[in-house]
Amino acid sequence: MPLLFLMAVVLLMYSVRVAAVTGSSMEPSLHEGSRIVIDKLTPHVLGIGRGDVIVFRNPRDAKTVEVKRIIGLPGELVLIEGGTISVTPPGGRIQEFPRGTYVGGNGQIGDFRVQLGPQEYFVLGDNRSVSTDSRAFGAVRPADIVGRVIYSF
Repeated sequence: MPLLFLMAVVLLMYSVRVAAVTGSSMEPSLHEGSRIVIDKLTPHVLGIGRGDVIVFRNPRDAKTVEVKRIIGLPGELVLIEGGTISVTPPGGRIQEFPRGTYVGGNGQIGDFRVQLGPQEYFVLGDNRSVSTDSRAFGAVRPADIVGRVIYSF
């Protein structure tokens, strides 16, 4: 029993991390200076989904770590027109997220269209008018994902 407890503690120590948020790209969900708890294990085991807030290395600058929300999943077509985000899965029906939904909507953003590859995720900051996200640095690949935000304080 003590060995099992010790293994659980060690696993927890290596799979959970606390970090501070910098910048305003995730407002109003996460504010500058907020602390976040990052689960580094389960996203790689159980996967991640639309709406999850993830921490990842910037695809263009691996030294920079970002926090954004997943909008588009592998293989989907992401279309942003007039502030509305539409996501079309392969062979599926269009799912729309109008301005003001959980994908954010503080301010105007230009139109954008991208077809995601089989190992690509499209991420946006909730504060889209100031966020540098997949519209600027492209899709995020699983190898760049550090973990999922499971709690903030």
